[in-house]
Amino acid sequence: MDSAVPPELDRPPTHTEMLESFAHDLSGLQGKEPPELDWSDLVERDPDEQTAAVKDALERTGRVPADIGDELGRRIRVFMANAATALTYRPGRYDGDLVSLGAAEGQYAGGWERLISGEVDERSVPGSHYTMLQPPHLKALGAELDRCLNENG
Repeated sequence: MDSAVPPELDRPPTHTEMLESFAHDLSGLQGKEPPELDWSDLVERDPDEQTAAVKDALERTGRVPADIGDELGRRIRVFMANAATALTYRPGRYDGDLVSLGAAEGQYAGGWERLISGEVDERSVPGSHYTMLQPPHLKALGAELDRCLNENG
Protein backbone atom coordinates (compact mmCIF):
# COMPACT_ATOMS: atom_id res chain seq x y z
CA MET A 1 0.00 0.00 0.00
CA ASP A 2 1.49 3.26 -1.23
CA SER A 3 4.94 1.74 -1.38
CA ALA A 4 7.84 2.08 -3.74
CA VAL A 5 10.83 -0.07 -4.52
CA PRO A 6 13.61 0.76 -2.04
CA PRO A 7 16.01 3.26 -3.60
CA GLU A 8 19.48 2.17 -4.55
CA LEU A 9 21.49 4.65 -2.53
CA ASP A 10 25.14 5.53 -3.15
CA ARG A 11 25.56 5.93 0.61
CA PRO A 12 23.49 5.29 3.72
CA PRO A 13 21.43 8.26 4.94
CA THR A 14 23.06 10.45 7.57
CA HIS A 15 21.74 10.78 11.11
CA THR A 16 20.46 14.25 10.22
CA GLU A 17 18.64 12.98 7.11
CA MET A 18 16.99 10.24 9.16
CA LEU A 19 15.88 12.76 11.80
CA GLU A 20 14.46 14.97 9.05
CA SER A 21 12.48 11.99 7.71
CA PHE A 22 11.19 11.23 11.20
CA ALA A 23 10.03 14.83 11.73
CA HIS A 24 8.42 14.83 8.28
CA ASP A 25 6.58 11.54 8.83
CA LEU A 26 5.43 12.37 12.36
CA SER A 27 4.13 15.75 11.20
CA GLY A 28 2.54 14.23 8.09
CA LEU A 29 0.55 11.81 10.23
CA GLN A 30 -0.99 14.89 11.84
CA GLY A 31 -1.60 16.66 8.54
CA LYS A 32 1.05 19.26 9.37
CA GLU A 33 4.31 20.44 7.91
CA PRO A 34 7.46 19.52 9.85
CA PRO A 35 8.72 22.12 12.32
CA GLU A 36 11.12 24.76 11.07
CA LEU A 37 14.69 23.74 11.78
CA ASP A 38 18.02 24.83 10.37
CA TRP A 39 19.05 21.41 9.09
CA SER A 40 22.35 22.72 7.71
CA ASP A 41 23.26 23.86 11.24
CA LEU A 42 22.27 20.49 12.71
CA VAL A 43 24.69 18.68 10.40
CA GLU A 44 27.55 20.34 12.29
CA ARG A 45 26.39 18.94 15.67
CA ASP A 46 26.95 15.48 17.11
CA PRO A 47 24.10 12.93 16.76
CA ASP A 48 22.87 13.31 20.35
CA GLU A 49 22.62 17.10 19.96
CA GLN A 50 20.83 16.65 16.63
CA THR A 51 18.30 14.30 18.21
CA ALA A 52 17.76 16.65 21.16
CA ALA A 53 17.16 19.61 18.81
CA VAL A 54 14.59 17.67 16.78
CA LYS A 55 12.83 16.41 19.93
CA ASP A 56 12.69 19.98 21.24
CA ALA A 57 11.26 21.31 17.97
CA LEU A 58 8.62 18.57 17.86
CA GLU A 59 7.58 19.30 21.46
CA ARG A 60 7.72 23.10 21.05
CA THR A 61 5.48 23.02 17.96
CA GLY A 62 2.93 20.64 19.51
CA ARG A 63 3.74 17.66 17.29
CA VAL A 64 4.14 15.59 20.48
CA PRO A 65 3.22 16.19 24.13
CA ALA A 66 6.05 17.82 26.08
CA ASP A 67 6.12 15.10 28.74
CA ILE A 68 7.07 12.13 26.55
CA GLY A 69 10.75 12.90 26.00
CA ASP A 70 12.04 9.40 26.83
CA GLU A 71 9.32 7.71 24.80
CA LEU A 72 9.99 10.03 21.87
CA GLY A 73 13.68 9.15 22.02
CA ARG A 74 12.82 5.44 21.84
CA ARG A 75 10.46 6.02 18.93
CA ILE A 76 13.15 7.96 17.06
CA ARG A 77 15.61 5.08 17.54
CA VAL A 78 13.04 2.52 16.34
CA PHE A 79 12.15 4.68 13.32
CA MET A 80 15.83 5.01 12.41
CA ALA A 81 16.48 1.29 12.72
CA ASN A 82 13.41 0.44 10.62
CA ALA A 83 14.22 3.06 7.99
CA ALA A 84 17.85 1.95 7.74
CA THR A 85 16.70 -1.62 7.21
CA ALA A 86 14.14 -0.59 4.58
CA LEU A 87 16.62 1.61 2.74
CA THR A 88 19.28 -1.09 2.54
CA TYR A 89 16.95 -3.98 1.65
CA ARG A 90 17.33 -5.23 -1.92
CA PRO A 91 14.23 -7.18 -2.95
CA GLY A 92 14.59 -10.05 -5.37
CA ARG A 93 12.50 -10.70 -8.46
CA TYR A 94 8.91 -11.86 -7.87
CA ASP A 95 7.42 -14.36 -10.32
CA GLY A 96 3.80 -13.22 -10.42
CA ASP A 97 1.43 -10.27 -10.55
CA LEU A 98 1.21 -7.33 -8.14
CA VAL A 99 -1.66 -5.09 -7.08
CA SER A 100 -0.39 -1.75 -5.80
CA LEU A 101 -2.73 0.54 -3.88
CA GLY A 102 -1.50 4.13 -4.06
CA ALA A 103 -2.81 7.17 -2.21
CA ALA A 104 -4.76 9.52 -4.49
CA GLU A 105 -3.33 12.59 -2.75
CA GLY A 106 0.29 12.16 -3.64
CA GLN A 107 2.66 10.95 -6.24
CA TYR A 108 3.04 7.21 -6.59
CA ALA A 109 6.71 6.34 -6.70
CA GLY A 110 6.22 2.73 -7.84
CA GLY A 111 9.10 1.14 -9.70
CA TRP A 112 7.88 -2.40 -9.07
CA GLU A 113 7.73 -3.24 -12.79
CA ARG A 114 11.44 -4.06 -12.89
CA LEU A 115 11.02 -6.64 -10.11
CA ILE A 116 7.76 -8.31 -11.21
CA SER A 117 7.56 -10.90 -13.98
CA GLY A 118 3.80 -10.43 -14.33
CA GLU A 119 1.49 -7.44 -14.47
CA VAL A 120 1.47 -4.49 -12.07
CA ASP A 121 -2.10 -3.34 -11.40
CA GLU A 122 -1.92 0.17 -9.94
CA ARG A 123 -5.06 1.29 -8.11
CA SER A 124 -5.77 4.57 -6.38
CA VAL A 125 -7.47 4.91 -3.01
CA PRO A 126 -8.58 8.13 -1.25
CA GLY A 127 -6.25 9.97 1.06
CA SER A 128 -2.56 10.72 1.34
CA HIS A 129 0.29 8.45 2.31
CA TYR A 130 -0.48 9.43 5.89
CA THR A 131 -4.30 9.41 5.86
CA MET A 132 -5.20 6.43 3.67
CA LEU A 133 -5.17 4.19 6.77
CA GLN A 134 -7.35 6.56 8.81
CA PRO A 135 -11.06 7.42 8.80
CA PRO A 136 -12.78 8.45 6.62
CA HIS A 137 -10.52 6.82 3.97
CA LEU A 138 -10.19 3.49 5.75
CA LYS A 139 -13.60 2.28 4.54
CA ALA A 140 -12.70 2.88 0.88
CA LEU A 141 -9.32 1.19 1.36
CA GLY A 142 -11.03 -1.83 2.93
CA ALA A 143 -13.49 -2.04 0.03
CA GLU A 144 -10.64 -1.92 -2.50
CA LEU A 145 -8.71 -4.60 -0.62
CA ASP A 146 -11.85 -6.74 -0.58
CA ARG A 147 -12.20 -6.30 -4.37
CA CYS A 148 -8.56 -7.29 -4.87
CA LEU A 149 -8.91 -10.41 -2.77
CA ASN A 150 -12.14 -11.46 -4.49
CA GLU A 151 -10.73 -10.83 -7.98
CA ASN A 152 -7.50 -12.67 -7.32
CA GLY A 153 -8.78 -15.47 -5.11
